[in-house]
Amino acid sequence: MLIIEELILALANLNKPFELHIDASDFTIRGVLMQEDHTVAFESQKFNDTKKWYIVQEKEMIAVVHCLCTWRHYLLGSKFMIKTNNMATSYFQTQKKHTPKQAWWQDFLVEFNYTMEYKPSHADLVADALSCKGGLTDIS
Repeated sequence: MLIIEELILALANLNKPFELHIDASDFTIRGVLMQEDHTVAFESQKFNDTKKWYIVQEKEMIAVVHCLCTWRHYLLGSKFMIKTNNMATSYFQTQKKHTPKQAWWQDFLVEFNYTMEYKPSHADLVADALSCKGGLTDIS
C-alpha cells in the first residue's frame, strides 16, 4: 500500500524548461524543481540558530541560492523560472542597493538565466510536494 501512496518523481528532460518553486518558513527552506507540472526533485533544510533570525526576504534568498547550488547541473545553461510567494524577493533583481550578503547572492545569480516571479498560491504546492505521504526529512 505504501508504494501506491508515495510521491512519484518525473525524470528531468534537459530540453524542456524548468520551474523552481521556493518557500521559507521561520525554521526551514524548501524547494521543488518541476517540469510541465511534474515534480523532478525536492529539497529541504533546517536553518541554523543564526539564520532563524534573518528577515523573510533573506530566508527566501537563502532558499533560492541553496536550491540553485543543489540543482546547478540541471539549471546551468538553460532558461528557467523561479517562483516565490514573497513579493520583496521577486524584486531582488531590480533592487538598487544591496547589503554585502545580497551583493554576494547577486554575483552568484549572474551565471544563471532565470526570471523570478511572485506567485502567492504556489506555497501550497511546495508544502504539498514536501509533505506528501510521509514527506521529506529535513537535512541537518
